[in-house]
Amino acid sequence: MQAILGTTQPQLLVRAAEEVAVFGGRGPGGVLTPPLERVLDRRATGSLLNLLAAAGSTVRAPADGRVDSVRDRDGLGTLALDHGNGWESSLSGLAGVLALAGQQVRRGNALGTLAEGLTPGQGVLGLSLNGWMLPASRYVLLS
Repeated sequence: MQAILGTTQPQLLVRAAEEVAVFGGRGPGGVLTPPLERVLDRRATGSLLNLLAAAGSTVRAPADGRVDSVRDRDGLGTLALDHGNGWESSLSGLAGVLALAGQQVRRGNALGTLAEGLTPGQGVLGLSLNGWMLPASRYVLLS
């Protein structure tokens, strides 16, 4: 594991309503890659980010890390990823989970597919630093 020099506290600079840059500190890789392609809609609910896309869409790792846990509840999978330096993310609403607990993943690796679920095509992204939930919407750059 490489050491990262500097503070782990991010500084957010907001330029426009949806455009955020992270300078200094370290998010998991700076900012998160969107875990879904062709997002139809997105909604922040507290610290969580709800992403709507077509059911069956590929769910991808938002940053490099290790799969900490894989849970399945009534056919809906949830993955917890450890990105190092206290950064963790979670992805829920998955079907056909491909990743295994303990597996190393790279940004953009396929983790599973988006489930039909309670709300078809809804994936939920959570983000935390040292156990504190952060507003995931501020760390994901979506067009």
